[in-house]
Amino acid sequence: MQLSPIEKLTVDNLHELEEIGNEFTSEVNYLLGKFDISEFVKIWGPVIGSGVGEVFVIRDGNRIAAALGSAFVPDAFSGRLTACEQWWYAHKEYRGAGIACRLFDAFESESAKRGCKKIIMAHLITPQAEKLEALYTRRGYKALEKTFGK
Repeated sequence: MQLSPIEKLTVDNLHELEEIGNEFTSEVNYLLGKFDISEFVKIWGPVIGSGVGEVFVIRDGNRIAAALGSAFVPDAFSGRLTACEQWWYAHKEYRGAGIACRLFDAFESESAKRGCKKIIMAHLITPQAEKLEALYTRRGYKALEKTFGK
């Protein structure tokens, strides 16, 4: 494994997330079907380009091993800046090596740098859900809501 330092993707290299997107939506039985890289780039390009969001990645050589997408937006009720994890994924062969936690650390660090007063983490109902909840609890997070989809 030749793991890179954490990198923030740019609008020009968002397309490199196609493999991660395909694997993620397949593994979690994503409600809206297959991953569409052109739609992803169309949505995330302006988010990154405007500075509202960041996509953090760690590479193994040229391959993206893990990624975390985030947005930094005002809270709807207080107006205080809130950091929102939008998606977070590591390829199966990289799990358990601390790579995903390095992305989590980068996200928390960026949140602090931007002056965020709240950080929101979420997860889908998957076999890893209990591990994620334990990780969030260890880091001082507490459950705030449940989300339902149809």
